[in-house]
Amino acid sequence: STTATATTSPTNTPLEPQELPDPATIKTHEQIFADGGYQLDPGPDLSRLRACLDSLATATQQQSLPTLVALVLRLDYAAIQDHTAALHSLLQAHNYLRLVVGYSPRQAGKLVPDFDHLHAFINATPHVIAIETGLDLHYAPYTQTAQIELLQAQLNLAQQLNKPVYLSSIKADALLAGHLPPTLTQAVFTQPLQTPEALQLCQQRQFWVCARPELTYPEHQTYRDLLRQMPSNKVLLCSGSELIAPSIQRGQTNTPLGLSHTAQALGQVFKMPRLEMTLGQCYKNLYQLLLG
Repeated sequence: STTATATTSPTNTPLEPQELPDPATIKTHEQIFADGGYQLDPGPDLSRLRACLDSLATATQQQSLPTLVALVLRLDYAAIQDHTAALHSLLQAHNYLRLVVGYSPRQAGKLVPDFDHLHAFINATPHVIAIETGLDLHYAPYTQTAQIELLQAQLNLAQQLNKPVYLSSIKADALLAGHLPPTLTQAVFTQPLQTPEALQLCQQRQFWVCARPELTYPEHQTYRDLLRQMPSNKVLLCSGSELIAPSIQRGQTNTPLGLSHTAQALGQVFKMPRLEMTLGQCYKNLYQLLLG
């Protein structure tokens, strides 16, 4: 294993994210944009993240995208810990951003996490709304023990900082459920619901769940069936992974620009007759999560 070292320590620059509008004051939710979770590789020196944010700014200027009020970015801390000063600059320029950070389970066994650095970054960055952690038995099942240790360490950090957690689970739903503390209730299940174990976990703990582009694919009927069994006030509208775009954009890199397609599919799942109803409910849910 190698130690995760940082050449740039977290800055002490005062940062404040853009204040979220109260749902009661919004006349029409089709005129605002709120994304509950988008996961991407930020790239060398945050180059891919910059390109994504530039494209959103261009779309907003051209009025092909509504007013940006919240975009929750899910970032692997191993990819950004050497670039925290640059990330702070981006947050100042795009203050609608919120961050979910943590070491990906794919880092287990590759590096020694620098939790002191992560802790300092979170303390210096009010944009951080949650810590991400989870298990991935598809990528490297032989690192299961190391992944569980990383999961527990980050759950402890979230408890210490009084932060919610974003939970990822890839072919590990039952194992993940067995390693969560019974007191954990402030959590977002980020993966598409695929198993009874995942549904039961989210129902019993009253977790939020993500409505992602996979909803738009005919082959994901199980996802739609399980999501329909969740309360509508526990669903977040999310862009999900950069690797899976809505079906109408299949094969393209997924960006938040495709979120409306997922919203339409979600409305069909919950039999909401108008897109405005779907967007309004999901914004209220995200508002509740972000403001506690």
